[in-house]
Amino acid sequence: MEKDLKTTNKIEKVAVRGEVTDVCPKRGCWISVRTEDGASFFVKMKDYAFFVPTALKGKNVVLEGDAERKVTSIEELKHYAKDAKKSKAEIDAIKASKYEIRFLANGIKVVD
Repeated sequence: MEKDLKTTNKIEKVAVRGEVTDVCPKRGCWISVRTEDGASFFVKMKDYAFFVPTALKGKNVVLEGDAERKVTSIEELKHYAKDAKKSKAEIDAIKASKYEIRFLANGIKVVD
């Protein structure tokens, strides 16, 4: 997926397998995933139609949805850092937007 996103900005209807490395501790409204080839990306659930258990961290999942490479604003990065209960110093240290892979999941299946 990461290789394909170097030649296009968006891939629709893709399935990806990876390990959940972080979960929104508030209500499971977003996760971070790392694939076997080491690619990491941020996952939101389409239309906030579902959430995941906060205990999903460390589990392997298969995601279905759309992947895109985009710029995440400073404001949005700070919002997710607050959700993740980062310290004020860590949040204040966010000074630049970030170009990253984002995944909008239609479904998530735990596979282990």
